[in-house]
Amino acid sequence: QETNLDVVVLVDASASMRFGTLAVKEGWGGTQASRAAEKATGGAKWTKFDHATAIAAAMAYVCLQQRDRVGVGTFSDELRTIIKRSNARDQWRLVIQALSTEPVQSKANLPKVAAQALSQVLTRAVIVIVSDFLMPVPQIREALARFRYRHHDVVLLQILDRQEMRFDLADPAPFVGLEGEGRINVDPPALRAAYLAAMREHLEEIARVSRAFGFDYQRMDSHESVGPTLAALLARRDALARGSRT
Repeated sequence: QETNLDVVVLVDASASMRFGTLAVKEGWGGTQASRAAEKATGGAKWTKFDHATAIAAAMAYVCLQQRDRVGVGTFSDELRTIIKRSNARDQWRLVIQALSTEPVQSKANLPKVAAQALSQVLTRAVIVIVSDFLMPVPQIREALARFRYRHHDVVLLQILDRQEMRFDLADPAPFVGLEGEGRINVDPPALRAAYLAAMREHLEEIARVSRAFGFDYQRMDSHESVGPTLAALLARRDALARGSRT
């Protein structure tokens, strides 16, 4: 846009973001989430949290190149860390430091996080929420209503692992809840149809809620490159902004 923006990127660091099935290639780096996955499974995995931090870093870099003021925060059951908005020379270093050192734990409490963020973001901003949004839809609606009431523009980027979207596991296996749900033995082929129907309904409801508030919503596969999907989102927003100005 012609004027500088204030952008705040909020990254979900709750326990469910530790999930990932894509093997980490040499040189990819990773966060504490991928290292924890390596201990649990014997091989490092590219988790949803890794993907979320890559997205946050990419968006922060693009915005800083445009001289926009950028802030980044991480959250789970509360807003755990936030880097104040700035376009100063060392802001990129602070953003990367925050994203690379933050552990993941607890359940996400998006309404509480929204209230805490709004207490610190007092001027109108673009709020980018990067999360798997595997939480009750009423909680998402409540958080978005808070942002809408304060006239913020919100972008929801939903990160899901490919296995969560396809559930094409062939053999019975134990499933362990990452947020204290316990351990159960599951026969995936027997549950696949019901699982996919429930997941599809959840995703469609999130999209409907986002549209109802006039916010952007984009679902992203953690097995795919960040670049093309993010570029398409930014191009779409730019086209809409140009159309509204016309």
